[in-house]
Amino acid sequence: MMAKPTPLKWIGEGIARKTIADALGYGTPTASQAYNALYEVLRDGDVHAQLREQLDNGSLSKKGRPLKPSFWTAEEGGKQRAPWDKDPDGIVEIDRPSLMKWLSAKRDGRRRGAEPRWDWVPMLRAFMARFINEPESFPDRQAGLERMIRDWFMENYSEEPSESVIREQASELFRQVKAGKADN
Repeated sequence: MMAKPTPLKWIGEGIARKTIADALGYGTPTASQAYNALYEVLRDGDVHAQLREQLDNGSLSKKGRPLKPSFWTAEEGGKQRAPWDKDPDGIVEIDRPSLMKWLSAKRDGRRRGAEPRWDWVPMLRAFMARFINEPESFPDRQAGLERMIRDWFMENYSEEPSESVIREQASELFRQVKAGKADN
């Protein structure tokens, strides 16, 4: 039996920038727009970050130093920080659970309720890669797409979302892909 993957606690700054810019409706943001969006959210304090410092031997510290919201303001410790400056002392990591909570609140327009149980992004990425490389593999009927989604979750997580949740996600994906094909 395949072991269930452990969700990541910390994710890279680049993934967080793209995710936040998408949630804010930037489409394809410039680098500075994406950094500004990330730092704006981090300054609000709803999403947490840490700095894993670079050690003398070139590796990164095992534990990160929490970064307070004031870290993301224009001035920190007497030095000016441009929002898109990389920190030369290590890498910045973003707390995934707090980012997911922020995204959920942004989507719903309110801050309440449990975190979503299923992370659809990895499944969507896998499907995008497959359908781009093998467009003929996209099913003709929504039921086929639902089966593919169910199989993907079973293969990757050894469990699957409920039929109604799968149907809701498949319906939207199927509608968008079919609409895109009709435009071509």
